[in-house]
Amino acid sequence: MAVKGCILVTGAASGIGKATVLTLAKKGFGVYATYATDKSQAELEKLREVGGIEAFKLDITNDGDVESAVAFIEEKGINLLALVNNAGIFSPGPLMEYPVERLIEQYNVNVFGTDPMLPASMPSKGGRTLCGVNSCHGVSKSLWLNLL
Repeated sequence: MAVKGCILVTGAASGIGKATVLTLAKKGFGVYATYATDKSQAELEKLREVGGIEAFKLDITNDGDVESAVAFIEEKGINLLALVNNAGIFSPGPLMEYPVERLIEQYNVNVFGTDPMLPASMPSKGGRTLCGVNSCHGVSKSLWLNLL
């Protein structure tokens, strides 16, 4: 099957990201799936048998990783059709016991971390699609997230 085009998926080792990677690869797209941890890398390595999937390290809060990802894409001459900005973390627990450092980390990944990916992967050449993925926890209340 000829590759229809390439799509970059962040946070691709589990959940919605992993399902997105598998679906896109099975539909004939070349998929660049990113991971931030060694455990995530091991999960993505299991998907290589599907074909059309290439994984590389990308912590979206690390400017060096973002620059390396851009260089990787440019060196290969990849023309991205889309970015699926899926990377995110979730840390449940009562807010009164929640360390402020973990809250800052969660905002850095889930809110601020997605911004550098936009200009990095979507240069102004037109014709590209951006998909931002968030969990339902952003719009619904949870007992563990709202105890004060």
